[in-house]
Amino acid sequence: MVQNLERIYTAVDLMTMPEDDPKRYELFHGELIEMPAPTQRHSLLTTYMFGMIFIYLRNNRIGKVTSSGAYLLYRDEADGAETVRIPDIAFVGNERRTSNLTGIFDGPPDLAVEVISPGETYRTIRLKLQDYFKGGTRVVWVVRSEDRIIEVYTGLDELHTLTDADTLDGADVLPGFSLSIRDLFDYPEAP
Repeated sequence: MVQNLERIYTAVDLMTMPEDDPKRYELFHGELIEMPAPTQRHSLLTTYMFGMIFIYLRNNRIGKVTSSGAYLLYRDEADGAETVRIPDIAFVGNERRTSNLTGIFDGPPDLAVEVISPGETYRTIRLKLQDYFKGGTRVVWVVRSEDRIIEVYTGLDELHTLTDADTLDGADVLPGFSLSIRDLFDYPEAP
């Protein structure tokens, strides 16, 4: 984490960070949090999942998918401090989309996908889950490539774990969407 107790950062501050800064940040209650650099495997898994959701949405025009887009999840009621997360992949349904595509989305995604990076801890993921559900996200998929599982959260303590033998479905967020867990995890290894 970047420690600066004298300053509370905002979503606008994130938008105006120097472009030559190679680091990426999220915002938790006004505090900058440096995000780990993605590995090659992380990038491949994210790209594959994004592509599958994109193809689904080309045929089912129910919303938009983003890769590494920023979402202002909530503002603290007491002090106005903002929390912005950048899921690896996110989906927002048409009923919530805006025409402003130049800034941080003001609100949570309907679906957030987090592909775990090697440096991320259980505590880090738990904090992200808390933020997503506090903000109003309906579903979070946590992709654990080392274990070849996907955890499907529909609430902070509402979890369904999928393994190689399973198929991920979009439930009521992406109705009719499906993805073989085995195909996903075999993708980075394929020639």
